[in-house]
Amino acid sequence: MIISLEGIQFLKNSGVAIQPLGKDIIRNENRCVHCGACLAVCASGALAIDRVARMVIFNNEKCIACELCIKACPPRALAVNF
Repeated sequence: MIISLEGIQFLKNSGVAIQPLGKDIIRNENRCVHCGACLAVCASGALAIDRVARMVIFNNEKCIACELCIKACPPRALAVNF
């Protein structure tokens, strides 16, 4: 699920408090084997595959820090950064 700027404004107008994340997900580039196991659980679209380079791309700006990718990653290349 990707929330647009209009969606965020709607939530603010509806009285929902919007706060920046207190944590984020980081990827250890040396451990990532680009297997794509994390793609299946990423609801925000922060993880995608570059079909030409055959590599997993991580867009931290889209990440909602749900931590599902951490559990799905076989080589444990993803972690929480507090």
